[in-house]
This record gives sequence, C-alpha cells and structure tokens, in this order.
Amino acid sequence: MNKIEQKLETEVKHSLWRFALASWIAILVLNIAALGAIYVALKNKPPSPKVNLPSPSPTTVNPNWPACKDYLDAAMATLSAVKTQTPKAKLGINEPVYIPLGSLSSKSFGSWSDTGMQTYLDSVDYPAGARVYLEASMRIPTANGQVFLRVVQGNENLVVPGTEISVEGNQPKLITSSGFKLWSGNKLYKLQFRTSMDYEAVVDFARFKIVY
Repeated sequence: MNKIEQKLETEVKHSLWRFALASWIAILVLNIAALGAIYVALKNKPPSPKVNLPSPSPTTVNPNWPACKDYLDAAMATLSAVKTQTPKAKLGINEPVYIPLGSLSSKSFGSWSDTGMQTYLDSVDYPAGARVYLEASMRIPTANGQVFLRVVQGNENLVVPGTEISVEGNQPKLITSSGFKLWSGNKLYKLQFRTSMDYEAVVDFARFKIVY
C-alpha cells in the first residue's frame, strides 16, 4: 500500500469517527431537551383538587333493640318447635280407605230389609273431617224395576241422609252415594235394600270409601 492510499484510509476513519461523535451528541441533546420539557410540564401542572370524604357517623343503637331481640328469640323458638312436630294426616292428601261389606242376591218388594252387610266404624280412628261414601255395583237380572240401597246407623236405627242409591237394568252399574260424617264413638253402620217390583236384585259388591 502506498502513502496515498494510507492517507485516504486514515481520513475515512477520521470522518466516520467524527460522524459517529456528532450523532451521539445530537441524540444526547434531544434526550436532554425532552427531559427538560417533561420537567417543565410537571412543574407547571395545577394541583389536583382535594376531595373531602364524609366522616363516618357513629352507629346509632335502637333503644327498642332488647325488646326486638326477645321477640325474635321467641319467634325462632316457636319455629323450631313447629319443625320438630310429627306431621299429621291432612284432609284430601291420604289415599281413600275401602271397607268391603259383601254381596247380595235377593228381593224385597216395597219395604226396606236388612241385607246383613254391616260394619262398625269408630270416629276416633279417623280425622274429624273424614267423609264416608257408600259404593255398590247393582243390577236387576230380569231388567224389571229398580233396586235401592241405603245406609242405616244401627245403634239408634237412624237412616243416614244422602246415602240412598239406586239402579235399573240388567247390567251392573257402580253407584256412589253422597258423603256423610261419622257419628261420634264406635257405631254400627248397616245396609238396607228394597226393589220397586217383585223381582230379584243383585248387589255384586258393596263397600264404604272413607276419604280424609
């Protein structure tokens, strides 16, 4: 390498160093200027307004609290007692109870006669609102006339109102009477029947349905 080339190389290196130094100085000046601007902006920023929070008010004790507490305690005790009671049977909730009374094939033209179908029912065995219904499947084999059936309270020989039912025709029909309440105590309930004509009647089955 001759002296001219060495000189040119040296000048190029010096130029690159000068350029790098000038760039570094320029970047430093820009950073200082930016920091100065931020400082001035923060210094001139107005102070934030002070927010005055309300002081918490002291808790006021209700002067009636002791009485309220006694009332709540009594109510809770009552509720606890109710929850521990044994549930009782409710009207209309339980399944009906059926008591079979038997069957009959006979005739009793014009007057009421005992059928021999009877049972004792004690009112203490059922809720006060229990209702008893007479159900029977009846027919006249010859299809002549009608057959009638009713309930009689046997202790005082009293006809139970609303219990008379009747059927005509030679096909069995299931009939249900109106409901009645049991007499107080253990009473005999029996069935009586009659026919409107002098022909045999058949009671295929009869029963009491007790609903409560």
